[in-house]
Amino acid sequence: MNIKETIRKKAVKAYSENDYVKERVEKELDYFEKGERFGEIESLLKIKEKVDDQNVYVFPTGMLSLYLLDLDFINPLPAHYYDPEKKQILFDNSALYGVDLPEREGLERDGFNISEEYSLNLKKPIHFELYLYEKYSDDIKELLKNSFDIAIKSEEAERDGYKEKITYGATGIIFDDSYVDGFFGKNLCRDIDSVDFSRYLFEGSAKDLLENELKSERPKTFKEMEELLALSKLSAREWVDKLTQFKDSKLPKTREDIFEYLRNEGHSAEDAAEITRQISIGKNPDVRTSDEGIKEYFEQLQYVWTKGAVVSFFLRDYFAKR
Repeated sequence: MNIKETIRKKAVKAYSENDYVKERVEKELDYFEKGERFGEIESLLKIKEKVDDQNVYVFPTGMLSLYLLDLDFINPLPAHYYDPEKKQILFDNSALYGVDLPEREGLERDGFNISEEYSLNLKKPIHFELYLYEKYSDDIKELLKNSFDIAIKSEEAERDGYKEKITYGATGIIFDDSYVDGFFGKNLCRDIDSVDFSRYLFEGSAKDLLENELKSERPKTFKEMEELLALSKLSAREWVDKLTQFKDSKLPKTREDIFEYLRNEGHSAEDAAEITRQISIGKNPDVRTSDEGIKEYFEQLQYVWTKGAVVSFFLRDYFAKR
C-alpha cells in the first residue's frame, strides 16, 4: 500500500484542492517519511480491517493525515464550514472552533483547531497508542510478527490487574477490555451533530468533567469550555486555587498553546517544542519570556495535556451519553 498516495487521494476526495489542506498534509507526510513511520501506519490500517466490533482509533494526535485515514476521530482543522455536496471547505476565523460558528443552511460546521506544529517539531516521534479487546492479542501478534520486531510485556492497568502490551517502532497496543469500553467506547465516531453537541456542552452534562470549583462557571462558547477543562486537567506542583490563580485567558493551558506562546516570544520551532514538553511534564526549564507572570505560571506546572486530549475528553463523554 502506498500510504502517501492514499492520504493525498483522501484529502482531495474530502476537501477538493484546498491549499491549506494540501500544505498541511504534505508537511505531515514529510514528517512521517523522515521518521520511517509509514509501515506503522499501514499496520494500523490492517488492524482496522481485521477488527470489526470496536473502534480502532489511536490516542488523539492532531494529525490530519491520520484523521483522513479514519485512525483519529478528531478533525484538527481550524474552524470551518463544509459543503458536503461540493466537497468544499470554507474557513472562518470568527471562531476558533467549528461548533462556535453560527449555523448556515446546507453547510456543516467542524474543526477543533489543533495545530500540528508542536508535535512535528518534537525531538521524539509521535507515539501511536491503541487499545484493543484482549481476544485480539494472538491475531494481532500474528499479523505483525513478519514485519516488525515486537516487544511484549505486561503493565499494570487501572482495573483487573496486569494487561498485555506490545510495542513496535513508536506504536503501542494495549489489550484491555475495560479500557476499550470505557475509553473510546463502541459509539464513538467522527461525525458530530453540532447542534446536539452544543446542547450537551451548555445544558449541564459536560460540566461533569470539570473539577468541583470550576462547575459554577457559565461558559458561553466551546472555546471557554475547552479552556475550563484544560485548566481542570492540568496539575500544579503545589495546591493552588486554579479558578482564581490560573483562569486568566492569557495563560496557555494546553501544550499547543504553550508552544504558540513561545513561538510568539521568539523561540525557534524546535526550541519551543522542547521547552513546551519540559514545562508540560514538570521539568521547570529556564524560559525566556517578556512576561514574568507567565514565567511564574510555567514554574508551577506539573503536567499539561495536549489540546487533542482535552477535546477527546468532551467527545468521548458526549458519545458515551448519547
